[in-house]
This record gives sequence, structure tokens and C-alpha cells, in this order.
Amino acid sequence: MPRLSSRMIRHNICIDELRSKGAVVYDYHAVVTFVSFNVKGIDISYIYHSNPDNTFNLERFKPLVMDLGSYDVEEKIVDTMVSDLERFQNASGSTNFETFLELDENLSKVGSLFEKLFLNYNVDKAELKNLETEVIALQEHIQNIKSNSKNIYDE
Repeated sequence: MPRLSSRMIRHNICIDELRSKGAVVYDYHAVVTFVSFNVKGIDISYIYHSNPDNTFNLERFKPLVMDLGSYDVEEKIVDTMVSDLERFQNASGSTNFETFLELDENLSKVGSLFEKLFLNYNVDKAELKNLETEVIALQEHIQNIKSNSKNIYDE
């Protein structure tokens, strides 16, 4: 009879915990794990994978693409997903939710355009400085909006 390592036992416990929260989980030999939830009609999907140094990387790829960090134990990934889901449940009730999703899609397009620009073109230094100024202004604008908005969920 095959013996399970403590890592595999912990992995299986984490998978069971995610499923108990309503997740659909696709696990590929405890190396790559896809996790999907449907919250109020919104599909929220994650992927995490184990690294050779026994850490884990977590990303949300639907509906908003976001690197959610690197973790030393898999249980912290479950906690992060649960917290992330709670914030999405709360945000999904906002009258601005669809607008946020559209803005995020446009910001993702900007990131993709910038990457193509960087990898495929020899761009004038002055143009890059102009882009940098605009990006910094956008970051500051977002911080100002955050400062002037009511906090509805503690980070």
C-alpha cells in the first residue's frame, strides 16, 4: 500500500477544505492546482503551484488577474482564497462592480500593450519618461480616490 507523505496529507486536507467552501478543484499531482468558485453568479478562479523550494505561488486569474503572493504553507493559500472570496462577495453588491471589472480589463490591456512595446520596439527615452509620468499620476489618482472613499473591508 502506498504511503502518503505529510505534505500530501496536508495538501489533501487543503483540497477538502476548499471543496467544503464550494470550490471545484482540479489537482495535478499536487504540483498545480486550479480552484474555481461561483459567487453570486461570478466565476472566481485561482491557480497555485508548488515550487522546488517547497513554497507555493498563488494567482487569481478570473475575474481580475492578480498575483496573490508566495506562501510557505498551503494552508495560508486556503485562508487567502477565503478572504479574497469574502471581499468579492461584498464587492459584487456594489452598483459599480461591472465598471470595476471593465476598468480592470482595460488596465490589463495597458499592461499587455506595454509589454509588447518593451519587447518589440526601440522606444525613445523621452516617450518612456512621458509614460512613467502618466503611470505615476494614475497611481497617485488611485491613492487619492482610496483616501477619499469609505473603507468597507479591512485589508
